[in-house]
Order: sequence, then C-alpha cells, then structure tokens
Amino acid sequence: MNSLGINVLAGFANIGISAFVTNTEAFTKDFFKKGDLAWADKTYGNELLDVLGDIGRRFPKGKLSLFNRYFDTISDHENSLRNIKIDKKGFSRLLNTSTLFFMTNCGEHWIQSRLALAQAKSTTVNILDKSTGEVKQMNLWDAT
Repeated sequence: MNSLGINVLAGFANIGISAFVTNTEAFTKDFFKKGDLAWADKTYGNELLDVLGDIGRRFPKGKLSLFNRYFDTISDHENSLRNIKIDKKGFSRLLNTSTLFFMTNCGEHWIQSRLALAQAKSTTVNILDKSTGEVKQMNLWDAT
C-alpha cells in the first residue's frame, strides 16, 4: 500500500480528475459559480506561504490553515489529533509513513481547500455587530 505513496502519476491523476469535477460543478452553478472558483484559486495562492509555514506546527497560524482545521475540510483533523507526538519536535514529527504520500496529500489539500473556499465565498452569513446592533451580511470566508 505504501508503494502508492511515491507514485507521481497517481498524484497527477488525482489532481486532474478532481480539477475536472470541480470545474464541472462551477459550470453547473449548484453550489458555487466560476467566479467563486477563480477567487478560491487566487485566495489559495495568496495563503500558500502561510500554509507552508504551518507544516509541522502543532497549532497553525495562517487563516486558511485555521479555516481548514475549524471546518475540517481535509477530513483528517481527528486523525491528526490522534497522531500528535508530544515528545517529538519540529521536523521529526514529519518522519512517518504518511510522508510518502506527499504528492497525494498536497493535491488533496489544494482540491479540498479550493472547494471549501469557493463554497465559503458563495455562502452568505448574517453577522451581528454588537457595538451598533446592526446585522451585516458577508461571505463565510470574510466572517471567519
């Protein structure tokens, strides 16, 4: 099973098929539009340095990393909590068999984050401003 981890072709196939399906969803406009997906790609690119800075941290600091953790967009938060190694520091926490799946994990991160960002952009929420008592509408990404 671990031999699939270093399979570059499987990583590219995963990204290609997921991009096709996601773009099809944007075309149908059921959950988000093409403009929301384009905004998600731009936002992901802007947040990427913070995401890379959060690799190996027990508690992320970047907005996208916190957003993904809060909404569990990668669907692995429970597993990541189970695998916290208190006694290990920094780089040594990354030395495990799941590191072999780097290519697939990077693709999945982009795919799931892209979908979550597009949906957050298209989802309107009402926020109560406690100082004025006024209700403001904004998208979910700006509200977080």
